[in-house]
Amino acid sequence: IIGPNGIILGIGISFLYLIPIIIKGFKDQKLDFSVLKQKRGFMINSYSMNIEKIFTGQIDKIIIAPLLGFTALGNFHLGLQFMGLLLILPGIVYTYTLPRDASGITTKKIKIITILASVGIAILGIVIAPIILPVFYPQFEEVTEVIQILSLYIIPNSISTAFTSHYLGKEKSKIVIIGQSISVAVYLLGIFTLGEIYGLNGIAISFVLSGVVLTSYYFIMKKIRFR
Repeated sequence: IIGPNGIILGIGISFLYLIPIIIKGFKDQKLDFSVLKQKRGFMINSYSMNIEKIFTGQIDKIIIAPLLGFTALGNFHLGLQFMGLLLILPGIVYTYTLPRDASGITTKKIKIITILASVGIAILGIVIAPIILPVFYPQFEEVTEVIQILSLYIIPNSISTAFTSHYLGKEKSKIVIIGQSISVAVYLLGIFTLGEIYGLNGIAISFVLSGVVLTSYYFIMKKIRFR
């Protein structure tokens, strides 16, 4: 009805459901500003993590366009949108497990189920990409391989998301922010190296490798801290 402004308005309206939850939270629990001082380190790390996520989501746009052109950038982000659909399940599970991990409630079973399911979803993405893309996006058939590579990302992402929930639940946000920083560094290095050699496929491989490195880092930290 009102064009792009309607999309922006729709995004804003979609958050209105939080208002009753916020009001209920203020009624059920009094504000205690002394907690801010106690949790200062955790809050700073959490805020830094959010900034880092925004940085990661935007920096590749700045690099890929001059490196490979705007057409390649558009194609790659179409692949990322497809991958985003595959990542819905881990995202939902993370929302469910984080408050329970923070409360000390075990979530091991659902995390294992999610990781196993992510393997199936990754295979599904690899199989259906060559079928769906020519039908709905015939002009973007060259993105098929990119989507197939990015589909593999869901497996390390599901594992690292489970670790992230665990560490944030234990207020070990420093581990998470260091891991994300390493992951970003691997991704950027891959864009300049593999992207230069293999084009979009190289950038997609770099994206998957960043997830694998992050998961490996979490595994190492778990062994060091909880052996």
